[in-house]
Amino acid sequence: ILGDLPLAGVKQIARQAGGTVNDVLIAVCGGALRRYLLAQGALPKTSLVAGMPVSLKSATDESGNKLSYIMSPFFTDEANDLRRLRRVIKVTSAAKAELGQLSTTAAQDYYALIMAPAILLTVTGNATRVRPATSAILSNVPGSKEKLYLEGAELEYLYPLSIVTDAMGLNITALSYAKKLCIAIISCPTDQPGVEVLGKLVKDSYQDLQAAVLG
Repeated sequence: ILGDLPLAGVKQIARQAGGTVNDVLIAVCGGALRRYLLAQGALPKTSLVAGMPVSLKSATDESGNKLSYIMSPFFTDEANDLRRLRRVIKVTSAAKAELGQLSTTAAQDYYALIMAPAILLTVTGNATRVRPATSAILSNVPGSKEKLYLEGAELEYLYPLSIVTDAMGLNITALSYAKKLCIAIISCPTDQPGVEVLGKLVKDSYQDLQAAVLG
């Protein structure tokens, strides 16, 4: 499932609300998932939860990844778009403050500690027997700020491709490119029937949040 949002518009919402691009993405996706689940008659009383990899690399780091992890509700239990965003900002701000108090090594160890049970359950074939800590993975990857070309042909969109695993049948990855956020949603159609509507629902949710925040 592919879609895109205007990067400038997402940043404007983030500035106005006192949050980040990631916060807006969580709130927008939370609104889209709420709409999808309501249409399926399957909206749970408690919110779905996003698991988000966080880069720990500094400008002086060499090649390679340094990652940790934070979790935030999508607040699919919140019908009001503005309140959903404010609740997201409150949770992620606290999570990032706690993460900032850890050393890079400790933050990486925390990521390994979070992921170890999921890996072990998957390897042993027991992943679907235990409720996962997160409902979906949500990543935001910075891309080129300038338009790219190949043999004079302009690259118009750049969509990322990620994976889903047992008991984790939804992955949302956004990649910023030029003036767009290119969003790819990977899912299991068996577990999420009719999930192809999520692309449209993400745009609808963004427009509703924009109206709620900017008027």
